[in-house]
Amino acid sequence: MARDFDGSNDDIDLTLAASQVGLTTRSVAGWFYFDSVAQYRRIMQNGNAWPNLDWDWEFDDGFGLVFADHGWSTGTGSWSISKPSTGSWVHLCYTYDAGSTGNNPVIYKDGASQSITERETPSGTYSYSQTNFYLGSDSGSGQYHDGRMAEIAIWDRVLTSGEVAILGDAYSPLFIPNGLVLYLPLMGRTSPEIELIGGSNGTLTETSAISHPRIIYPSLAQIRRFGAGAAPAVTANAWRLLTGVGL
Repeated sequence: MARDFDGSNDDIDLTLAASQVGLTTRSVAGWFYFDSVAQYRRIMQNGNAWPNLDWDWEFDDGFGLVFADHGWSTGTGSWSISKPSTGSWVHLCYTYDAGSTGNNPVIYKDGASQSITERETPSGTYSYSQTNFYLGSDSGSGQYHDGRMAEIAIWDRVLTSGEVAILGDAYSPLFIPNGLVLYLPLMGRTSPEIELIGGSNGTLTETSAISHPRIIYPSLAQIRRFGAGAAPAVTANAWRLLTGVGL
């Protein structure tokens, strides 16, 4: 079961652990089902109201789906892609290296890199330290997401295009354990903290359980064999890695 947000007052508020903040390089991914992509509806946000805001992901009627990074001291960086469609599950991921003002994020939809437009060029020095993390709202008080969410994950590194393609093919983030600092599958439990990698604490507000997208998870046998989930080789018998019986 995923989580359904009604667009009026539903969100999930988290307090990030030390391993999940200060991520100059990061990748953020999840599955989303949009009932509406109206102006300023916010998918997620790290931090509270400006200036205590690190980054956010939201819709803008003039630009599309906008990723904005506010961690820069003198000028925010923001980039956009076209809005995804409503009425079906879509996988979204962005990767970003804030080591230089000249770096642009890479934004993926269903595992494929999208054409991005730079809206604002970042400037100054970079500092990223906010511990408040909101799914589906702006600081827990507005611009609410209208739709569903599942399989939210954050890594402390830039994923490769091949790794993002695996996620877009509906493999769980558990198949990419290197650098995975937060994992929130949102499987319909009442307390999101029991579903996390990373030790965050979460509070649900109004969200209801709803059908989860079809996701491939590592088998227990595979984890015992490899020590962690691993994407299967691209072979005719690749399914055997998922069942742990070998090739």
